[in-house]
Amino acid sequence: MSYWLIFSVLLGGVSFFSHIFVNKFKEHKDWTVSLAVGVLVSYLFLQVFPEIYNRASVFGETIFLGVLIGFSIFYLAEKFMYRYLKHELIESLEILHLIIFFIYHLVIGVLLVSFFEINFLNGFVFFFSLAFLNLTSSAVFEVLHERKKRNRVVERIILSLGFIIGAFIAKFFILNSFLFGILLSFVGGVLIYIIGREVLPKENQGNPYFFIIGVLIYSILLTYLNTFNLM
Repeated sequence: MSYWLIFSVLLGGVSFFSHIFVNKFKEHKDWTVSLAVGVLVSYLFLQVFPEIYNRASVFGETIFLGVLIGFSIFYLAEKFMYRYLKHELIESLEILHLIIFFIYHLVIGVLLVSFFEINFLNGFVFFFSLAFLNLTSSAVFEVLHERKKRNRVVERIILSLGFIIGAFIAKFFILNSFLFGILLSFVGGVLIYIIGREVLPKENQGNPYFFIIGVLIYSILLTYLNTFNLM
């Protein structure tokens, strides 16, 4: 069964309609975002980073460059967007910002296929972690639409298609272990930035109890799956 195709389409759908969920549950943002952050932080520390480390033990510390590149690109993209928000360069920067997120979604699509090729649970946990973040936070689009609202649907379609196109690329081209490690570390760097800068509740915002619930549930789940070699 083509799980990679089904879940790449689902991920694209989640991305496209995430604003509806965010608006519908705006009053409950404190607990939904806190829960999502708890889930994703657990996934990063217990699954993504150990996997990157395992690749680094084979291919060397070059693998970790992906983390730095992913974090730096998104940091610089946001800073330039805000700095030139009312500048004549804004149109070009908006296009660049869209391209960066599209590439990020392409990479996720590629990795989604790779995880499903390992086994179903690997792919599903990767899918669920990122889909849950997209559903509970519109951080991906906040900067992109800070200045203008036209073409929002077109941009959402483009970004949503990134997951599906990435999945097809991975399905028809061989992804070796080294490249998998680089791409995974790139996504890890991006997620560190998105969680820390855009999603993590600031100061008195958020609900620490739901963060703890997210961490505990996902940590127990991942520990169980890894202990019994189910992932």
